[in-house]
Amino acid sequence: MDSFINTAGPNAEEGCKMIVVDPYVAVKFFHFVIAALLEELLGIVTYNCGIPVKRTDRIFERVTSYIGTVEAQGRGTLHLHIVVWLCKSLTSSRMQHALQSDLFRLKIKEYIGANIQADIDGADKTMVKRMARENGLSYSRPCDPHQPNYHQTAKTVGKNLAKALQHHCCSKDTCLIVKKGGIRCKCRAPFEVSTHDYVNEDR
Repeated sequence: MDSFINTAGPNAEEGCKMIVVDPYVAVKFFHFVIAALLEELLGIVTYNCGIPVKRTDRIFERVTSYIGTVEAQGRGTLHLHIVVWLCKSLTSSRMQHALQSDLFRLKIKEYIGANIQADIDGADKTMVKRMARENGLSYSRPCDPHQPNYHQTAKTVGKNLAKALQHHCCSKDTCLIVKKGGIRCKCRAPFEVSTHDYVNEDR
């Protein structure tokens, strides 16, 4: 991993050409990647011929069940939508009951504040557009938490990731649709930004 670089492997154009030449191999590789993800991150090993799924503890401890749907993107590459149920997660009714607790809502609020970022330090559209974009950043090695400047480095990487992967720009080729006589973004941009994290009793 120390010698891994984000430019390793074919670029996007070369990858598309490889898929066109041999789409079957591309599908097999996709299946291999998903199987590795399920096994190494979620602890799920699937078999054929009716053999039960093997489950072990991984990053979310133990998974009760999961369901996934594979779709082809506009350019033909495959991607996966997956929902995972955890063994110790609350049922819908128990979650509704837990949300009535001030302490439980506070825990969720603290989790949101520590893990979810909705904007880049209040930067406006112009400021975000000026930021350099590192397309291969998500394939690079994560920051080392043992380094003395870890928190600052992680914050910088987080901003760059948001720019590279989460920056939404409306266009007719991606999200703009005609609805009720007007043109709207199907992703509902521009997004409303809250000044604080909050959790309601009902959601």
